[in-house]
Amino acid sequence: MASLDSPYQSYPIHAPVKHEIIEQFWGPNALPRQLHNGEASSNLSLDIYFNYYTERCRRALHDGGRHVCAGTHKDTIDIVRHLKKPATREDIKQWIPALNPSPPNEAEKRDGFIDLAASLLLMIDFGSLHYGYSGRKKLNWERATLKEFIHDHFSTSPALGHERVKLEKVFNARNLGRIAGVEIAWTDNLADHLRVFDEDKKVYIFHHASFLEHQQK
Repeated sequence: MASLDSPYQSYPIHAPVKHEIIEQFWGPNALPRQLHNGEASSNLSLDIYFNYYTERCRRALHDGGRHVCAGTHKDTIDIVRHLKKPATREDIKQWIPALNPSPPNEAEKRDGFIDLAASLLLMIDFGSLHYGYSGRKKLNWERATLKEFIHDHFSTSPALGHERVKLEKVFNARNLGRIAGVEIAWTDNLADHLRVFDEDKKVYIFHHASFLEHQQK
């Protein structure tokens, strides 16, 4: 029977496990609610989010899982609880139980575990790839608490003034391509949002609106 003790590589993730993960990550208000007409409604799209979740876990387990010391959904939930506390990265690394037997890359596996959990909680790529180049922006969280680090990263002052800028209703993604020749590229990595690439011909847009709406609450 599927449970939180199921390993990452056990797919698909069944509904009760998904619901428990969501509740532990963001609280019961993020779970689907049953409407009068029998249809489910939620601040989060579970199917879309868990596509991201399973892909991130699959990446973490590449190369036989030698770069991460977590293996079950419960492992991730346990560390997410610590990520939400006012604890530094070093504090969290000390909390992770010692691996037995201790591998030569134990520090790397601890860091991989923390980066995976932070990525799943915030839909932001953390850490670095050990097997190639993805083209995605990755954040390297080393000091302070996770909340402080994220606040500092996304609170950077705009480089250009925008006080008198007023955009018309026609300024949308479709017309951006038609008028300016800039193509929209959807991303599930929040750190890539509004990043211009491919010689300024494309711009990344984080497209999980329901996820952002829930985080505001």
